[in-house]
Amino acid sequence: MATYRQLLGGIVTGKARVDTLVKTKVPQLVRIECTIDQSDIDSVERLYPVVQRGIRGGFFPPNRSHYLCSRKYCAFWRECQREYGGKVE
Repeated sequence: MATYRQLLGGIVTGKARVDTLVKTKVPQLVRIECTIDQSDIDSVERLYPVVQRGIRGGFFPPNRSHYLCSRKYCAFWRECQREYGGKVE
């Protein structure tokens, strides 16, 4: 949300709501509200340049906590284990 806040500049308030339709036996609408404060903006301003330098330098560290980081969903899990160590579940 902080990214959208930065991209849209002064035309937004910093308050946001994400509406998600959840597939269950009876579909549900889940609403998550949040307020973007200065610490969120600071985080975006500090982290994005670091990510940009990494991408330009060809550095793509694994994110083992991501749900797609698995043997089932990633065709490169063997290479990832060889290069970075650890275990891809």
